[in-house]
Amino acid sequence: MRSELAVLLVTSWLGSGCFSLGLDAPQLTPAGQNRISVGGDTLIGSPNLAPTDRVSFPSIAVAAGYRRGFQSWDLGVRAWGMGIPDWYGVGVGADVRYGFVSRLPTEPGWSVTGRLGVSYHQIGIGGTPTHYAGGDLTVSTGYRFPGFLHMIYLAVRGHVWGVFGRDLNPQALGAIAGSFGWEAQFGRDKRWAILPQVGGGYIPVSWNGTLDDPDRNGLPFLQLTLAARVHL
Repeated sequence: MRSELAVLLVTSWLGSGCFSLGLDAPQLTPAGQNRISVGGDTLIGSPNLAPTDRVSFPSIAVAAGYRRGFQSWDLGVRAWGMGIPDWYGVGVGADVRYGFVSRLPTEPGWSVTGRLGVSYHQIGIGGTPTHYAGGDLTVSTGYRFPGFLHMIYLAVRGHVWGVFGRDLNPQALGAIAGSFGWEAQFGRDKRWAILPQVGGGYIPVSWNGTLDDPDRNGLPFLQLTLAARVHL
């Protein structure tokens, strides 16, 4: 059961630091500027742990990130974590985003970006660590309204990663996810923003260390996040 729970907790961090920092919003960091972000999220997963039972479990995470803007692209790093009695989770990641259609925060209209990222997580349950390393590819599009210059956006994402740990068969896993959010800008030159976001997805795997038990397959999840960012 410990190995099953470890995989669940690793997977519950699927979007942490991505979802929770509002990186799905297709707003690049302006060239020559820095971006500082903080955020948090609550994820609710509902896996099959037994042939007739689907259970739901929540997890929470907090995150912080830094980005540097260049012409038509930006580069970022992030870290996230949480801890409660008997288990903890920490992670780090890096990514690059490219603006296929890129606008300044003060310009209305459509934006489209692509993001390629890598990340590493470690979950500890009763002193037993489980390791997760992988990557993701995200495409985001959004529209910034004239006048008040807020943005509404959509994103789709694919994940691949490996899970390793004691008493756990190594697994190569994948997922598809998406999100919908709102970037509310304010302040001088629209440097500040608040980003509420709803995300979700599906992971077609089993939780007993194998991929041969169809009665235990599947983890749909829902993720609610709130982030804040500033361009410096």
